[in-house]
Amino acid sequence: MFSSSKPDLIKPQKHSQQIIEKIRNAILTNNLEEGRRLPREADLMRHFGVSRQTMREALCALETMGLLDIRTGVNGGSFVKSVDMRTAHASLSNFLFGRDFNIDNITEVRLCIEPYAAALAAEKMGESEKRELEKNLEESRQLIQREEAPRLRQLEMHFHEHIVASSANPIMQLVHTFAENLLMDVKAELTPDSAFAEDVLTAHEEICAAIVAGDAEAAADSMRRDILQVADALISLEEGKRKLNFI
Repeated sequence: MFSSSKPDLIKPQKHSQQIIEKIRNAILTNNLEEGRRLPREADLMRHFGVSRQTMREALCALETMGLLDIRTGVNGGSFVKSVDMRTAHASLSNFLFGRDFNIDNITEVRLCIEPYAAALAAEKMGESEKRELEKNLEESRQLIQREEAPRLRQLEMHFHEHIVASSANPIMQLVHTFAENLLMDVKAELTPDSAFAEDVLTAHEEICAAIVAGDAEAAADSMRRDILQVADALISLEEGKRKLNFI
């Protein structure tokens, strides 16, 4: 990759996009490992046979994609980095822009992942991880009493993320966390009340109890009920606000 003796000249159309694809493919196929510094900009320009403007356009796009870290100064340059969860979610959000999706869509995704993950957690979760779930419930109860909704919503999401993380499946975690973030946005818009929070906490306590007991079937059933209960409550709130706006 980037051998000075063998230029990787590209076709005249869409220069920057072709460079992006070549470097991206090299990173994702592990030909360019994390932390590696790319050749100097001038060397890359000669290698690809493009102008400085085109080269910089491609490098900036790769940085936006989360694949490069461009640093300035004496020790600066373009360094390969791993894509973090935030960058991945931003790309998924860009894909959804302009597309219609609703609470039912989010619920369907959650139903595909979380009951299965809860069953796995009941079978595989260690004692320290179970204690984390119980600690989450204790903190959630305190936040309900103090009416600290924003932090409470975070804990509700972390409860589910912690369970899915026990699957050790990065694809499942990526999709699930994205769906949970969409759900967080819905909650922020609809602002469910303390009764909703109490219901969620009760459901989480049932899920946690099943996981701690090692009962996979009960954990999956409890998770399924929680997801459907949350969906029904949020849809009711959404319909109520729609009626108010219509009036």
